[in-house]
Amino acid sequence: MIKNFFEFHKCKKTSLGEDIESLLDGGEISTEQKRHIMETIIKTALLGWESRSGRNIDANVRLANAIDNVIDDSDRLDLKSALKSYLNHGVLEKDPKVSAKTDYINESILAGKGVYHSFLKTLTALGQKDKMVATEECPDNFLIFQAFEGLKSDVVTQVFKRFRSLDNLLSGSGEISLYMGITCDGKLEYGTGLENRIPFGRFTLNKTALKWISEMESKSIKALKREINGLTIPEIMLLGKIKTDMLTYLPGNLEGGKTSRLKDGILRFVYQEVGGWDNNQLDEGELENIKSNFLTWLMCKKWSDKVLVSIKPGILCVYIYVKPK
Repeated sequence: MIKNFFEFHKCKKTSLGEDIESLLDGGEISTEQKRHIMETIIKTALLGWESRSGRNIDANVRLANAIDNVIDDSDRLDLKSALKSYLNHGVLEKDPKVSAKTDYINESILAGKGVYHSFLKTLTALGQKDKMVATEECPDNFLIFQAFEGLKSDVVTQVFKRFRSLDNLLSGSGEISLYMGITCDGKLEYGTGLENRIPFGRFTLNKTALKWISEMESKSIKALKREINGLTIPEIMLLGKIKTDMLTYLPGNLEGGKTSRLKDGILRFVYQEVGGWDNNQLDEGELENIKSNFLTWLMCKKWSDKVLVSIKPGILCVYIYVKPK
């Protein structure tokens, strides 16, 4: 009977909200199942709509009315999909319950957009508003990275306790770091730690998710929004691929380090002390050689015809700028 709920719904003239309300009021499912379904409704549909619209759903609004008439069509589709998975297989997206000392987290228990909204609220409560995005210290597998360092573990833990999805997520004492950013494979990830990062959640950036982020009013996401402002999903994916491929590129005998950053939709790669230098000036022949070698390397990449490239000398370094056309 439960597994056929959505087939049954198709044959009725009542709405999805009314049918879900009827299911919760009936005796066909256990109290525990009802709790899971309510959690899914809140996390999948209601919180998502509130975060995008900037408005709260009145507590006096009937559940069926909220599902049928308040939230968006996309939220209803997500809700229907999540409930169908649970009723058919007993599987729902779970809130992450991990320790800050955990070395490995199974992908299946990572949270998504709903918990990210709560994560942003904790950052705001911790005073981490409009914090600059890390530039030169961006990890290799991140296109954009935002670190929140020097936070007191006990303070963060107390703030996390305000949100059921974040409660019991951290342990230990002393200082702790939180982070969020966009990975090179097009996902928004958030969690704790810097060198040894432990993700709380991760979700794929698509057109809907990008619009959702652009409409969020949280002060803690303003810096990240500025970095992706005007970028499309194909451009973000292209930039991530470029950065990943550029990890394998060396412009010659590199005496110093190399760093990268994304700013205004342009990737800048810095190679320190490469080539022959005289009084902090790069020999013109060396510069032409670097340009020629890079263009040869670039032509082997599938994305070579999709970008504009500029190579310039700096003080004891060479800059390579790559921008989608």
